[in-house]
Amino acid sequence: MDLQAFTFTLIALVAIALVFDFMNGFHDAANSIATVVSTGVLRPYQAVIWAAFFNFVAIFIFHLKVAAMVGKGIVDPVAVDHYVIFGALIGAIAGVLVVGSVLFFDKVKIDDPVGAVSVHGICGFWGLVSVGLFATYDDAFLGREDAGLFYGGGIDQLLVQLLMAAIILVWVVVCTGILFGVLKATIGLRVSREEEVQGLDVLEHGLQGYAPDMAHTS
Repeated sequence: MDLQAFTFTLIALVAIALVFDFMNGFHDAANSIATVVSTGVLRPYQAVIWAAFFNFVAIFIFHLKVAAMVGKGIVDPVAVDHYVIFGALIGAIAGVLVVGSVLFFDKVKIDDPVGAVSVHGICGFWGLVSVGLFATYDDAFLGREDAGLFYGGGIDQLLVQLLMAAIILVWVVVCTGILFGVLKATIGLRVSREEEVQGLDVLEHGLQGYAPDMAHTS
C-alpha cells in the first residue's frame, strides 16, 4: 500500500472510529472483537461485522444516551480551552508523523525496527517546533515578545526552536558516531548472519517478537 492510499485508509478508519464512539460503544465493540478473535470463535472480519452490526442496532435502542453522559458532571467545559485544543492538535499531528515516518524509513530500508527514530527523532523535532508555533504570551518560561508564530509573537521563537533542534542533532550525531566507532573497533556492532536471520528476540529472550508471517528471513 502506497503512502497516499495508507493516509486515506487511516483517515477513513479514524472517521469511522469517531462515529462508532459517538454511537454508544466503539470501545465495547473493540473489546468484543478482541474477545471473539482471541478465543477463535470467529474470524477477524466476521468479528468486525458482528460488532459493527450490533453497534449500529444499538443506536436505535439507546439513542445517544451513552455519548451524552460521558464526562457529564466530571469535566467542566471551561477546562476545554485553547491549551487543551492545541495540545490535542500537537499530539494528533505527532501521531500522523510517527506512522508516516516509520513507513518512510522502512521504504528506504533504514533499520529501525522499534520506530525509535520516528518517535524520539521525528516527533521530538515536531515537539520542539510546535513551541515556536503555539507558545502563548503567558507561558511561564517565555516573555511576551517570545510567543509563538500563531499567537502574534512573530518568527523569532520558531527560529530559536529550530536552532535548538539543529544543536541537538549535531550533538547526537557526533556523540553516537564516536560511541559506535569505538564499539565497532572493539566488540563489533552486528551479530552474525545466522543470528540476524533467527532473530535476537529468540536468542536473547527465548521467544518470537513478531508473528511468523511478519518475520523477514531474506
